[in-house]
Amino acid sequence: MGAYTEIRGWIEIPEWNRDTAINIIEEYKNKGQEFSFNDESTEWYQKGWVIQPEPVNMGLHIFFGGRVRTEAVPFIKTQVEEIANLRYDDEENGLNIIPQGLFHLDEDGTYDIPSKMWVLEDGVVIETER
Repeated sequence: MGAYTEIRGWIEIPEWNRDTAINIIEEYKNKGQEFSFNDESTEWYQKGWVIQPEPVNMGLHIFFGGRVRTEAVPFIKTQVEEIANLRYDDEENGLNIIPQGLFHLDEDGTYDIPSKMWVLEDGVVIETER
């Protein structure tokens, strides 16, 4: 049957980077084979992404939620890493906005993988057990 991992979390990005984030997610619809799974699985996993249509008081959030095959976790993590790098620098106004976020991962017990977190800090995804 296979092992599954529940992934759920959010990323806050500057509203100015919304289109770039959408493009990253869209590009991955064609990258499933790089992660050794077919187009149907790739399309299915990409349905886990939800992007706010507009920001609420300047903060725009991107969410992911879904149960994916455990071998697909790197596919989702790579997208999170790319979005985490969407800095917004406005030297003229003294703005340097870096995406922040948090994801929880829970494997179904098949491989006894401990529960994990991905914390987005300074444009980097830090993985820790929780």
